[in-house]
Amino acid sequence: MKISWIKLEIELFDNKKIKKIRRMPDGDKLLLVWIYLLIEAGKCNAGGMIFISEKVPLNMDDIAKDLNFEISVIQLGIKTFLRLDMIIMDEKEFLYISDWENHQNIEGMEKAKLLRKERNKRYYEKKQIESLDNKTTSKTLQGATDKTRLDKTRLDKTIKDKNKYRDNISLTLIEYEKLLKKYGETQLDLILDKLDNYKGSKGKKYKSDYRAILLWVVEAVKAEPLKNDGGMCEAEKEYFRNLEKEKLNV
Repeated sequence: MKISWIKLEIELFDNKKIKKIRRMPDGDKLLLVWIYLLIEAGKCNAGGMIFISEKVPLNMDDIAKDLNFEISVIQLGIKTFLRLDMIIMDEKEFLYISDWENHQNIEGMEKAKLLRKERNKRYYEKKQIESLDNKTTSKTLQGATDKTRLDKTRLDKTIKDKNKYRDNISLTLIEYEKLLKKYGETQLDLILDKLDNYKGSKGKKYKSDYRAILLWVVEAVKAEPLKNDGGMCEAEKEYFRNLEKEKLNV
């Protein structure tokens, strides 16, 4: 895990070792060297070990160049820190911060870890809710679409299906509405009665009662009742002549 900060106690300048260091020649520079080492240890994030790479230690020349200090200041600082048990140097000249856990922001790291975990949890829960909402919305929209299609299918079927308007007369809803609008309720009753009686008495079957009404029944109602000589008026005779010409089954 990357370390972005280290912990400095607010009593830093009250620390006996720090006070001793600051009283030395170039004391403030030595303090800066100490803070530099803490920061480098934080960057390495290896339990207080300081290095350029795991096989290459950070030497005094490197520190002097980074801080733009004389090498003598760095040498004095390292010697002082070693004497005060603030750092350790191994046989390969790798430097270690003593009691690193006192300088590393462990509490801050744990808090950050918990905050990050909580943030990730909230993000995950939010995505789960959004996903659920999308699925619910999708299902709702799909359900609404399916219902609309079903309602439309039912409506189309209702409109196209033929209904009985008399014992012998079948019309679609649209056909009936057109006739009602054109002839009115009273006149339409006469027309339907005329066709119903005629079909019942003659045993006639029309492919389209609606077409029969338009082609002869209306005229028959207007012109004359059924004749005794064969029972057909001129309008009906003309209708059947046309059917014969068109070779339509009646």
